[in-house]
Amino acid sequence: MKVTFADSFYESLETLRRHDTWWYKIYQTIRYDIPRFFKTIWLFRKELYTYYVWDNSYPMNMFKRGLVLLADN
Repeated sequence: MKVTFADSFYESLETLRRHDTWWYKIYQTIRYDIPRFFKTIWLFRKELYTYYVWDNSYPMNMFKRGLVLLADN
């Protein structure tokens, strides 16, 4: 029986080290964070449209919408 734990373990350490570099953080921001930001804005567009600073029902509407989205997934 061939054990490959050591090889894959060191590869995962290398991956963790790479994810801590400045260029990967920029890549991650462009590739994942910015699209996720726009997707979140799209999902909560109705709640954001009806947002008023003095309205206390806004946090409840956002919470309700978030629970609906969570239940769907």
